[in-house]
Amino acid sequence: MLNSVMRMRVLCIILFLAGLCFGLERNSFAQENLPSLEWPKDESVIPGKGNLRNSDWFKGHYQKRREGFRQEADGQQKAVVFLGDSITEGWGDRLSKAFSDYKTANRGISGDVTRTVLYRLKEDVTSLNPTAVVLLIGTNDLDEGNSPEVISSNTIEILEQLKAFNPKLPVIFCKIMPRSEFPDHRTSNIIIANKLTCDYIQKANNPQWIVLDTWSMFATDKGVVVKEEMPDFLHLSSPSYDKWINGIKTILASLKLNQE
Repeated sequence: MLNSVMRMRVLCIILFLAGLCFGLERNSFAQENLPSLEWPKDESVIPGKGNLRNSDWFKGHYQKRREGFRQEADGQQKAVVFLGDSITEGWGDRLSKAFSDYKTANRGISGDVTRTVLYRLKEDVTSLNPTAVVLLIGTNDLDEGNSPEVISSNTIEILEQLKAFNPKLPVIFCKIMPRSEFPDHRTSNIIIANKLTCDYIQKANNPQWIVLDTWSMFATDKGVVVKEEMPDFLHLSSPSYDKWINGIKTILASLKLNQE
């Protein structure tokens, strides 16, 4: 009887250790098979239209940010994901404090353009199974010579891919913000890009796509910004982030995310 009990204990230990080893091997295998975060050698794999941001600084920062995202991913499941460029990255520690009622994930990368947001959408955003997405992207496309039509087309594709992932996923589309001290070609291009995207959203009649008018929030009657709002005429001052916070909070409250 004793030998039988001992044999059973030994068998259980063997099965436990085998399962543990299998789990470690499986996790190692999964890590090894995650896609590389290095800038792709063949840029044709990057979806969307238009020019990319190809500076060495951006490529290095892009990889570093995404490596951080990968490390944070397990703890950011079902977060409200803030997606965009330097204006989104610029939330910094302010993000979790401003939206303390929600789990948040900052997926902003300084210098990013619409095409590379499309490229990283699956791993950086949908893999988190977000409860909502706050999207602001497009201003850097202007610096790369992309037309309003291209910017809008890529932005719409981002919206459609998020919808395909989860038709019930709320997406707060923030209009491209004004920039520059005096009216120039970027002013008119931003107005056109915002209109094209908003027209599409209106026609789609998707209740999960909510427009936040971050153009009117900061633009003067001439379509430019004042230094108090954006000290470098591109990035937000602290009081300007407060304005943005209030607009987002109003929408998030209406979504009742924490009541689901």
